[in-house]
Amino acid sequence: MRGEPAEGEEKGPVVGYNFNAGHVDANCAATFSNATALFAKAAQDLGDGSSADESVVYALVKPLIKPRRFSIMYLEFALADAGIDIAAFWSWLETIQVKPGITAKRSWDRANDLSEDFEGFDTYLAVAKERLGLTDAQAERILEKCIAK
Repeated sequence: MRGEPAEGEEKGPVVGYNFNAGHVDANCAATFSNATALFAKAAQDLGDGSSADESVVYALVKPLIKPRRFSIMYLEFALADAGIDIAAFWSWLETIQVKPGITAKRSWDRANDLSEDFEGFDTYLAVAKERLGLTDAQAERILEKCIAK
């Protein structure tokens, strides 16, 4: 990061930053590729997600990440492949109201894909993981198979 401007000098753009990822100090240009490389290193250093620091880093970086879109059809295939009872899953979606008079099942049936930037995505995903008995890693493996092209 550029130092404080001299008296009378206007603030300039951010031209770099210092970031400590574990035992690695990085002084580098503020580019997207550098940021993603450092984030990957920080995520590796932070471990399994049990650290509150991982949530902080993710919250800072998430706005820079383009949201993924997941194919509804691929999601159904992946859930079935994972041994999830699809009929029970659909019945469960009927019990969730996403808007007045609109169930998650109705929305699911009318959508072609589901985006991570959907309002409430993280909340609904957390509830689904708990309901389906999936770990974070299992859920991510399912989602990775379903990215819409």
